Amino acid sequence: MARVKEAVTVLDGVPHLKLTKGRSAALVQACRIALESGQLEKRQKGTVGSLCELFEETASGHFVEPDPSCFVYVHYRESQLGVCKIGHTRDLEKRLSRNTDMTEPLKRAAAWDFASVKEASKQEDIARSLFDPFGVGGKEWVKAPAHEVVSRLTELWGAPIQE
Repeated sequence: MARVKEAVTVLDGVPHLKLTKGRSAALVQACRIALESGQLEKRQKGTVGSLCELFEETASGHFVEPDPSCFVYVHYRESQLGVCKIGHTRDLEKRLSRNTDMTEPLKRAAAWDFASVKEASKQEDIARSLFDPFGVGGKEWVKAPAHEVVSRLTELWGAPIQE
């Protein structure tokens, strides 16, 4: 199994690639280009997206766009209409596609676009604070139907984006 330790990827105890900030930033940029190309299959998108997230940690501080735009979303399951998930992501489609291993995929109720990850994260925390938490250990799920959460957040932030 590969792991990152002191900026070196190690596979079976043997160093394979020195992950400097510059190399990681280049790999992140390549992953983003691949994801935006529209030429990857769903599984490939998941793999490339995971690699992008892995390299982002090492590349910290080397981006031209240090705090890109980000979405706050409300997701739900039809079998659990009394609860919903409030989260943030830079890529709405990628976020939903990561739920393919679930027996019941999540559905998007709404999403709002914010100017930065920092702002989206702040607004996400505000949104969650308006509702009682649901579940143990997780903080993304709240005890409220998606339509009520969307209505309340629309009062705060205006109309969600149209898809």
